[in-house]
Amino acid sequence: MSEFFTASAALSTSVSFTPSTPSVGQTVTFSATVSGGAPPYGVGWDFGDGQISVGLSTTHVFSNTGTFNVTAAVTDSATPAHIVITSVFVTVQPSISPDFQIFESPASLTIPQGGTGLATITLTSVGSFTGTVGLADTVCLADTVSPSGLSASFNVTSVQLSAGDSASSAVTLSASSLTGGFSVNVTGTSGSLSHSALVSVTVVSQGTPGFSLSVSSSSLKIPRGSSANLTVTLTSLTSFSGNVGLSASASATGAVMTFNPSTVTLSANHSANSLMTIAIAGTTTAHVYKITVTGTSGAISNSTAVTVRVLKHSIVKVQGLQTVQPGQTVSLMISPLALESGDSVTMNAIGLPQGATFDASTGLLTWTPALSQGGTYTITFIATHDGTPALADYQFVEITVQKEATACFICTLLPQNLNMFWLAVLGIGVGLFAAGTAGTVRVYRSARRTLRLNLRSL
Repeated sequence: MSEFFTASAALSTSVSFTPSTPSVGQTVTFSATVSGGAPPYGVGWDFGDGQISVGLSTTHVFSNTGTFNVTAAVTDSATPAHIVITSVFVTVQPSISPDFQIFESPASLTIPQGGTGLATITLTSVGSFTGTVGLADTVCLADTVSPSGLSASFNVTSVQLSAGDSASSAVTLSASSLTGGFSVNVTGTSGSLSHSALVSVTVVSQGTPGFSLSVSSSSLKIPRGSSANLTVTLTSLTSFSGNVGLSASASATGAVMTFNPSTVTLSANHSANSLMTIAIAGTTTAHVYKITVTGTSGAISNSTAVTVRVLKHSIVKVQGLQTVQPGQTVSLMISPLALESGDSVTMNAIGLPQGATFDASTGLLTWTPALSQGGTYTITFIATHDGTPALADYQFVEITVQKEATACFICTLLPQNLNMFWLAVLGIGVGLFAAGTAGTVRVYRSARRTLRLNLRSL
């Protein structure tokens, strides 16, 4: 009689949650992906704050800030039941009310009599705007010009601001024959929220020497603890020549700006550049910086603004069974954390073993190692964020495929269901052979003794 047993794959689970950086009061969705064992499965959740739940998928709202160890205990329907416990760490940030910020670029400019100048008004969402997908408000722009003699017009008077995003409107400033200093107050309004930006304009007589100032990019994304470079370009106007000193200020602490060189020498009707470096401290709590870049030469001063959105470091999480038997399917979930709503992370895998597949869109690695693929394999997972500069996070993962024990050579020559019988027969045969050999040796030794005795008696 032969009995056949089917061994199920080991029970394994991986846990994911969204959003990746929740705030206090925000709904977080947790999901467990279970494989192996004997379905159906049961999942119990402990959120680390005294609250529990059940189900393959569940939601939870954290009422306090901090880092919580969320545990999922999975059981299957086997007898006895198998259990696997998996945990993830969830960092809950303080709740920030929906709001927006408004920035102008440049902050000051010089326009000749009867001429025009161009400024850009940038609106950036903050607070829960960054975490709520689909949230959008209409921001109405209005301008107040004082004193008269300068007019402003917007190419877009109503800006659609998407969640976690920025949008802008260009404002054209037209000067009359009146010279002097002017201020343009641009106000953005959305419901009860209202913020303003100020553009300073100097109208000069025709032919008055001066210079213009611009930067290579008015908007950047920089990770905490990192830096980015910009090119500041100064251009001589109306045969201006002289030294222009560069300086910069930030809207909050935690940003350091340097120039190389810090003083630029301009020749008449030419341009010159300076390399500006913006470094963001790793401990900063600011989400957005307004960096004002100013060039000064005597009584002439021009400035422009740069908006910097601060990114947290990317994190790659790897969840799933990493030690398997040949023929057992490996399922690893690679989870890059999108740093802000609207930002994108590109996944890649290097060193995949033969037969393994990696879906970059879902982060799922699947592999069923063959019998000949025993050993340890190292795979490098790379998550690249679209910040400036690009931020990459590397995670090295070792997958161990346990080698099969060497099979009994004699056993492989016999039918599987007769192995024990033939081994027993073989054992008996070996025993009888050994016993017979020993008996023969004893008889031979006895005969030799008898022969020696007979010879001596002669």
